[in-house]
Amino acid sequence: HVKVVVHGGAAFSLLKDENYQERYQTDNPNLEVYDALKAAGAEIYVCGQSLIARNLDSEDLWPDVQVALSALTTITTYVPEGYTYLKF
Repeated sequence: HVKVVVHGGAAFSLLKDENYQERYQTDNPNLEVYDALKAAGAEIYVCGQSLIARNLDSEDLWPDVQVALSALTTITTYVPEGYTYLKF
């Protein structure tokens, strides 16, 4: 099982195409990767604190992402359950 936790400035990689287009004048190239991860069974989370800090709303994001309270609480919840933390 794979859980992806996105936080910090990487939260912008989860913007819907129209929101990404508005910000970067191009379609979001990351959504294809997120779609593939989801299709493979991965759960994708975004840090709620990162959204607040960057004035992003969950409605601005790819619809299959789950908003977590924070990246830290999500990571510290799953690591004790046997998940391995890979930071990159």
